[in-house]
Amino acid sequence: MKTLIATFFITLLVVPLSVLAGDLESELRAADKKSQDMYNAHDAEGYANLFTENAIRLAPDGSRIEGRKAIQEDIQKLFDAGLQNNKLEVLEFGGEGNLAWMNGKYSLDLPNENNELKTYTGNYTLVLKRNKAGEWLIHIDTWNEDPSREE
Repeated sequence: MKTLIATFFITLLVVPLSVLAGDLESELRAADKKSQDMYNAHDAEGYANLFTENAIRLAPDGSRIEGRKAIQEDIQKLFDAGLQNNKLEVLEFGGEGNLAWMNGKYSLDLPNENNELKTYTGNYTLVLKRNKAGEWLIHIDTWNEDPSREE
C-alpha cells in the first residue's frame, strides 16, 4: 500500500513537469514562428517588438546593436537591401523560470553586388525572457555565418 501511495505522489510530481516541458516547447516554437512570419513579411517594427526593450544583437562582424529601436533600424536596412526567404531550424531549446534559449541553423537570401540572390547560412542562438504578460521576448540574438560558404 505504501508503494502504491508513493507511486501515486511521484506520478503527481512527474506529470506536471513533463507537461511544463511540453508547454515550453510549444511556447518557444510559437514565438519562433511569429518571429519568422514577421521577418519574412518585412515587418521591421513588428519584428523589433518581439525583442525586450533593452535587447542586444551580436552580429558576426562583432558589432553590437542595442535596444529595440536600434534593432528595428538594423532589420529595416536588411529588408531594404532585399533580404528574402529567412528560414530557421530550431535544433535545441531549454529554459527555466522566465529565461529560455534556442539555437539552430538559419538560411536566408540576400542580393550580392551584381543584384543576384545569394544564400547565406549559419548558426544562431537566442536568449529569451518571459514578460509579465507571459510572452517570450528575445533578449539576446547572436549568429554566425557558415565559413564554407562561397564568396
